[in-house]
Amino acid sequence: PDPSTGQGILTIGGRRAVYSSAALAVATAGLLPVRLGLFGFYAVSNAVGLDRRSGVGRLFGATPVTNAEYLLGKLLGNLALLSVVTLAFSAVVMAVQVVHGEAPLEPLVFLAHVLVVALPALFSVAALALLFECVPFLAGRFGDVAYFFVWAVTLTVPAVLGDSAKGALSPGAAALDGNGLGFLMTEIRRVTGSGELTIGWGGKAAPGAPMVFPGFDFSAGMLGRRALAFLPPIVSYFLIVLI
Repeated sequence: PDPSTGQGILTIGGRRAVYSSAALAVATAGLLPVRLGLFGFYAVSNAVGLDRRSGVGRLFGATPVTNAEYLLGKLLGNLALLSVVTLAFSAVVMAVQVVHGEAPLEPLVFLAHVLVVALPALFSVAALALLFECVPFLAGRFGDVAYFFVWAVTLTVPAVLGDSAKGALSPGAAALDGNGLGFLMTEIRRVTGSGELTIGWGGKAAPGAPMVFPGFDFSAGMLGRRALAFLPPIVSYFLIVLI
């Protein structure tokens, strides 16, 4: 929304955040993985099936390519497609920031904030899509329906397990936080001191001057907590290889 309306895509503590690169990146990071976590799964969950139907799978079977190599290629292919969507969406948001002109564009700051949230999310979706394709009873309509419930659980459980009031996320919750919502809530609380957060068109902010979101500090502890979200998709890949 236009800042002149008093609305904002990121509201912290009842105050609209200035449209800086860090603020818009956090808002983007909060919205994109949620959507890609659902729609992105269905966009990439047919990679192995497509090879099977097109006959390319038989050609791979006649080559020295191992199962692990083939599956790694499919995993990276899924990740590449989701990454292209993420980068395109980020480019549009950066263009909108320039149009509004409320703060100078800082592309590196923007991309750093997006990637720290989105990269584990994209990796999780890519790995889950491959896992659901390779497990026989999940490689069909039942799996398509079952994934919706998996997505809903992984979306909400980390945020519930995290303590946004203290800006803390346990290692177990951080590992399950593929979508990054728990990470966002706790990190924003940690750097701003406010646990009241709205991302998206959340209505008119309170009167008064907007706040300047300081951005994440990208400390070793913060990056380490976020890196834990890579563990489930890595385990999923090795499970697929064993299957």
